[in-house]
Amino acid sequence: MKKDYYLILRLTPKATADEIRSAYHRRALEVHPDVSGGDSAPFRELQEAYAVLSDPAQRAVYDGGADEIPIRRGPAGPGRSGDVILRRQQAEPLTEPRSAAGFEDISLFRSFETCSPSLEETFERLWSNFTRLTRPKAERMEGLQVEVPLSARQAFEGGAVRLLVPARMICRVCGGRGNVGPCECLHCEGHGVLTGEYPLTVNYPAGLQGDYIARIPLDRLGIHNLHLIVRFRPAETGW
Repeated sequence: MKKDYYLILRLTPKATADEIRSAYHRRALEVHPDVSGGDSAPFRELQEAYAVLSDPAQRAVYDGGADEIPIRRGPAGPGRSGDVILRRQQAEPLTEPRSAAGFEDISLFRSFETCSPSLEETFERLWSNFTRLTRPKAERMEGLQVEVPLSARQAFEGGAVRLLVPARMICRVCGGRGNVGPCECLHCEGHGVLTGEYPLTVNYPAGLQGDYIARIPLDRLGIHNLHLIVRFRPAETGW
């Protein structure tokens, strides 16, 4: 029976390329076995669906009713060895809805055009901080580079973004015990930890005429093998 790739991504056949990419990143955070604690099959199926629907030629074949689609997987994007790079489309400055505090909210794994190495490799490295009892002693700290384009006006005025980083935090209500007295903790549903995307606010100064780089440690989120490098890149033209 032919797999319904749109159903796997929770989309309709009219979905745009941007909607497909966003849905893949969102669902990857939901079904990755390191997060869900379940079988890896749903994640592999999700990757298969994205590989087909993100490629215009393969999507056309799939939409035409073909039962078998030859899945092509391109090589990883460019980048120095050891670097992790998340890149937004340079033609589209900050467009995420603003939070109540007035910041731009950007999800690390749902808001970016490309990821090098692959999303899976990057996520597994990040999530190893929460799933392995011990990590290799020789493991090297690496940079998680995030490129954020700014419009000319944003660069002139200055401002801030709020990056949402996947992490697993000890429940503050029960202190990680999973219960409050004799009762199960309702806040974490008895798990003792809360898995989600946690905000980090990054400011950039006014009057930018060139790239501005901010470096942020992630230790506060329990992430010790990656540090965040945010590169704000002003547009050369436009307002």
